[in-house]
Amino acid sequence: MRKRKTSVSDPLAALREWLTAVGDGRPGDTLAQANLHAACHEAAHAVVAVRLGLRLVDTDIIERGVRSNTSSGRTRLADANPAAEAIVGAASIAADGNRSVRFWDVSPNAPTAGDVEKLADFAQRLGVLRRWEDFRDDPAFGPWATAAVERARDLLRADGGAAWECVREALLHRNRLLGPEVMALVAESDKATGFVIP
Repeated sequence: MRKRKTSVSDPLAALREWLTAVGDGRPGDTLAQANLHAACHEAAHAVVAVRLGLRLVDTDIIERGVRSNTSSGRTRLADANPAAEAIVGAASIAADGNRSVRFWDVSPNAPTAGDVEKLADFAQRLGVLRRWEDFRDDPAFGPWATAAVERARDLLRADGGAAWECVREALLHRNRLLGPEVMALVAESDKATGFVIP
């Protein structure tokens, strides 16, 4: 693929041009769709972490694993408390847009299944659940998990999703962003939109 000349003065325009060259978004473009989904998912975690004031190590959309045991990215935090980590974990569920009352009743291979299980683990660590494996049946989990998802949704979408989109597009362009890079992107987006953390 030939490199195109892009304007450095408008990095988002350059990024959009690159995205157009890589994949046109047609249903058959599965790699581009998988990368887009992974970028949406990980960018949600990263933006919520930054807005909670947590130390973000990095976020990426690099595939890891073998055969059916793979993941399409990760977001790593440095020494965060379980309550805040739960909200960061809930960000992908908020990003997924699943508005069902029992969003935690997902199949084991659903994109948010791992994050639902992580939420259950945090619930156990925080004393909400006795055993994380019982999250589907324990009546205490639903209200607690719903509150975590709502807080994540507020942090992610209150600016119309502008910071989330900015980080998502940067992940699609670079595959990996360091914490300070995400912080700078969120700060720049928030300044442009006038967003203040609720």
